[in-house]
Amino acid sequence: TTAVRENLNIVAIVFNDNVLKNIKKELVRDGYPIFGVEFPNPNFAQFAESCGGFGVRVEKPDKLDEALQEALKSNKPAIVEIIIDPDKTAASTKKID
Repeated sequence: TTAVRENLNIVAIVFNDNVLKNIKKELVRDGYPIFGVEFPNPNFAQFAESCGGFGVRVEKPDKLDEALQEALKSNKPAIVEIIIDPDKTAASTKKID
């Protein structure tokens, strides 16, 4: 809401996997049961819209460029919410696992 009030033309990208992945990894690594880390997140794109900004949800990789262009052209604070598979690990973090 501050970004809308101040008319900031910014784009935030949210990677949404509906899980606290780092905590889940620690639980698995340390032999604990997986508990309290998997839950549905809110729809961040709808949240942006409800605050007067622009929001778009991307569920397929081939739609990402279009979503980013829409967000940039909106001239509003924007959230691009990218739905990602919680079971896949980004190449940049594999060495941390």
